[in-house]
Amino acid sequence: MGYTVRMWKIGRLAALLFVMAVGPVVAEQPAWQACFTPGQDCTGLIVGEIDASQHTIRVQAYSFTSVPILAALKAAHVRGVDVEVIVDKTSARASK
Repeated sequence: MGYTVRMWKIGRLAALLFVMAVGPVVAEQPAWQACFTPGQDCTGLIVGEIDASQHTIRVQAYSFTSVPILAALKAAHVRGVDVEVIVDKTSARASK
């Protein structure tokens, strides 16, 4: 009985020392964000993310009609960001 209690106390002490050595775990902010419409400025959120992009943008959508998002994608391409868009053939047309 004494051996079991001693081992339990040693286990608790080891766990406490581990937590103290590692420190608190801080969760990173997610790389994604949800937006709902009506009620939120989803277009503004998306344009802001596109404007902040520095390397690569990939877009896949069934239908694509947003002029502000298209303008932001074009601006990103002009500043050297690798932009690729996949849309349904009903939304696709040659770029100008």
